[in-house]
Amino acid sequence: LGFMKKTFCKIILNTINLMRGAILHYSFGDGDQLPHITLPLFMAADTFVETDEGATPPAIGPEMFDEDEKSQKQRRKSNVKDRQFLPGKTYSFSLHNSNLDLYNWKVVGIPGIKSMDLSNFWMDMPLRIVAYMTDGPFSMPHNDLNKRYLFCFELKNNKLVSQAR
Repeated sequence: LGFMKKTFCKIILNTINLMRGAILHYSFGDGDQLPHITLPLFMAADTFVETDEGATPPAIGPEMFDEDEKSQKQRRKSNVKDRQFLPGKTYSFSLHNSNLDLYNWKVVGIPGIKSMDLSNFWMDMPLRIVAYMTDGPFSMPHNDLNKRYLFCFELKNNKLVSQAR
């Protein structure tokens, strides 16, 4: 990214961080970290249900599972950035974002900002949605030495990939 785009991105990311209670961690990439924007899953998920071993987890499908409103509010305001996930439990969660239009590869619906094409920032690089635990405080660098991945999904804009060929 050039100086102007990087500065613009920092303003947006720092604004989101202020609005969400400093739960965002990001890097534009350096010798130690890959470029990333990270939020603690426990706090960022729209719904999150922890099921003990042997119990039946919520059904997942077209009808989304519910999390009671009180638990959801407590969880999202908890400021638990370094929550550990334990073997034997089942974690069910959902993520929704009305500002990320993946089909058209755009950021939309941010007050005061018209829609922006993600390829202006990411070119033809994929979007990776990952969950990992860090060995140390959330504020430290998120590099391969202190990350333990739980899952990784990669999303690509096929329209951009086919144009590049």
